[in-house]
Amino acid sequence: MDTFEVSHLDIYHRLGRIEGKVDALVAASDRRDERLDTHSKRIGTLEKGRVRDKAFTAGVAATVSGCVTAVTMWFKYGGLA
Repeated sequence: MDTFEVSHLDIYHRLGRIEGKVDALVAASDRRDERLDTHSKRIGTLEKGRVRDKAFTAGVAATVSGCVTAVTMWFKYGGLA
C-alpha cells in the first residue's frame, strides 16, 4: 500500500480555507440578524398604525351612530319639547 503524506503547509492551507468559510457563515448570519431586526421594527410600526386606525374607525362609528340615534329621536318625538 502506498502511504499518503501531507505536509504541515497543506494542513495549514486547508485550515485557513475552513476558517475563511466559517467567517463567511458568521458574517451571513449577522446580516440575517440585522435584516430580521429591521423587519421586526417595520412590522411593529405597521401593527401599531393598524390598531390606531381601528380605534379611530370605532370612534367615528360610535359618533355617527349617536348622531343617527339623536336625529331619529328628534323626528320620532317632534324635536325639543
